[in-house]
Parts: sequence; structure tokens; C-alpha cells
Amino acid sequence: MLLSWVASDRCTRGLGKRFVVGRVLVVVASVVCAAFWTAAGIAAAEGSTTLSANVAEVIEVLTWPDEVYSLGDLMPGEEITIGPLQFEVRSNVSWEIFIASDSPNGELREYNLIGKDYVLEGAQTQNPLRWRWGESGVWTPLSQTPASLFGIQPATGDASKTFAFFLSFLPSFNDIRLTDPNREYRIVLTYTVGARY
Repeated sequence: MLLSWVASDRCTRGLGKRFVVGRVLVVVASVVCAAFWTAAGIAAAEGSTTLSANVAEVIEVLTWPDEVYSLGDLMPGEEITIGPLQFEVRSNVSWEIFIASDSPNGELREYNLIGKDYVLEGAQTQNPLRWRWGESGVWTPLSQTPASLFGIQPATGDASKTFAFFLSFLPSFNDIRLTDPNREYRIVLTYTVGARY
């Protein structure tokens, strides 16, 4: 309706054509700008952002027991204690460490350093290697069946915690001396760390 009035004789009477064209352009520009700002205001009012996440379960073992312990020549009848063997753990979930040996009943077996394998029907110790948590408590023989070292432990949070255990072995006069320099008594311990709920 406004454009019709601008284009009519009443609006343009007595004025030059240049003035009419200028007034039409001003009106059209005003209408376009008003429409743009109205649309922009509606879009800004409806914006939103949603973030969702979870945290992965993580158990970090910062320190493991040493990989190799060489005990040298042991005296029959004299029990030795090895340790403390330590784990330093940081976790955001409850966790547990299991210990097992590659020997069925925890005995040390004759190992061939050249062949890098246990000697078939070779010598083995009479007594098993045993473990316990801390400096006191009951000694438990090692075996191939995994045993829980410390029980289920709660999450540590950002500050790590250290846990220690000990090993014990009693050589016997029934354990023969290995005279071949390429043979030794050996046992391998494995540790498994897992989350518990």
C-alpha cells in the first residue's frame, strides 16, 4: 500500500522523477532491513548446546616388582625372605591384583639356559615358593591358580598408593645341586591387574 502511494500522482506531483526513485529505494531498503533483523532476533533466541560424556576406567601400575631376582647359592634349611616387592597403583575404579606361577605347585624347576626352557623330567625343589601381604601373616604357596594379592581395593584418586608383598623359600637337603653351569632352578611369577565392581 505504501509503494502504491509512493508511485501515485499525489506523491509525485510537482517533484522530479529522480526524487521519486530515491524515495522508493529508501522505503524498499527499510523493509528489507526490518525483515532481516526480525529473523536474526528469532534465531538467536532459540540456540542451545548440550554436552554429554563419561570417563573411561583407568588403572595405572606406575611401579611393578623387579623382573629378575637372582638368589645365588642357597643353604639347605635356611629360609630366605625376598621383599618387599612393590606395586604403585593409581586408579579411578576399584581394582585387584592376582598372582600366579608357571609351576603347578609353586616349586622351582630345573631350567636350561641354552635351550631356554624347563628340563623335561628335570629336578625340582621339595618346598614351594610362598607369598604373603605385608611383613606378617600367613604364608601361601604359589600355584598356577591365580590368587588375590591384596583383595579388592578402592579407587585411589589422583594420588597413587603403594602396596607391598613378600616371598619366602626354604631350600631342602632333598634339593639336589645342579652341576651344569647352564642349568638353574627357576620359577616365573605373573601378575594380573583388573577392575572390580
